[in-house]
Amino acid sequence: MTAPNNHRLYKVNTPKGPRLVQAPSKHRAISHVAQIIITAEVAAPHEAHAMAKDGIEIEIVGQEGLTDETRSTLQQQQLPGAA
Repeated sequence: MTAPNNHRLYKVNTPKGPRLVQAPSKHRAISHVAQIIITAEVAAPHEAHAMAKDGIEIEIVGQEGLTDETRSTLQQQQLPGAA
């Protein structure tokens, strides 16, 4: 199997052990592996409620640098019916 010249060989670490992936960037190598082993689906309201009740916090992509207080305020503003 031949990869384009702009690809490098990356070691992608997973819970089940490392994988070797040829990709144009580190992010593409990780994405390639993640798409195989991780799934995502829209959470049903009752699932989101149960997860929140179990202490699982909402993660907002792109807001990693915010403080907990600011993140909490933004989450409340985005929830339907929030005051």
